[in-house]
Amino acid sequence: MRRLRHPIRAIREPFGTAGLIVAMIALVAALGGTALAAKGALSGKQKKEVAKIAKQEAQKYATSNPGAPGAPGSAGANGTNGAKGDTGATGSPSSPGSPGSPGSPGEDGKSPVIVETFNPGEPGCNENGGKVYEVPGSNEEAEICNGEKGESGEGGEGGFPAALPPGATETGTWTLMGTTADTQGIYLPISFPIPLPGTLGKAEVHYNPEPTFEASCPGNSAAPTAKPGQLCVYQNSSEGVENTTFQAICPPTNLIPEACVEEEGGEPGTSRAGAVLVFSAPTATTVSSGVFAVTAPEEP
Repeated sequence: MRRLRHPIRAIREPFGTAGLIVAMIALVAALGGTALAAKGALSGKQKKEVAKIAKQEAQKYATSNPGAPGAPGSAGANGTNGAKGDTGATGSPSSPGSPGSPGSPGEDGKSPVIVETFNPGEPGCNENGGKVYEVPGSNEEAEICNGEKGESGEGGEGGFPAALPPGATETGTWTLMGTTADTQGIYLPISFPIPLPGTLGKAEVHYNPEPTFEASCPGNSAAPTAKPGQLCVYQNSSEGVENTTFQAICPPTNLIPEACVEEEGGEPGTSRAGAVLVFSAPTATTVSSGVFAVTAPEEP
């Protein structure tokens, strides 16, 4: 059976005799205050030791034996508002995003391929002519036909009258150039855009300046005119025109225009389509130009 140690011995052994005394004194000081120390019972060094031990023991005691919590204190007064802070620095704007890359180019287009061609009058496209194409990117074919021919205008084909209407006037221009190399004379054709309803004779064709020109041709080279059933040829510029001579206005019905000259048995005048101006062979360089006007006869 284990024997219990004496209580005093148990306390003394850890501290020793001197230490026990100091501890007791410190305990008394801690519990009884500093009255004993104030009466001079301890030396200065002992006072410091006692104070140190008392402080340690008091702390231990307070830690191991905390007192009851005190009543909560009253709420403190509200603090004054703090001063307004400085405005923060402006943030830098965000940088724009980089543009997207361009898309890749598309494939080149393909032209249609002609498979077959129809000429007017041949089978296909109602004999109007056309072509058959292969549609790009497929095996299909498409037929593209010419439109049907429109109806001819009244009195002629293509919308033009078959003859110059009665009392209507048409005009044109002419130019003459000749040298001494033209030994057979100069033959200058003029054409009527719209055919006359009939031919004109010697008394109905006029070249300026003949004495009776103005009686049938009241216009001028800037505004040529002709009375009904008359052809008027105006001369508006010339150089060396005296080097040749006007001879006749002949119908272009013969490859030899001089055949219309009266001295050679010809008959001056026009055809329905035009006429030929005949000049003698130049004795030197000759240049001339002009205009003409022809008016269809009025209806009887």
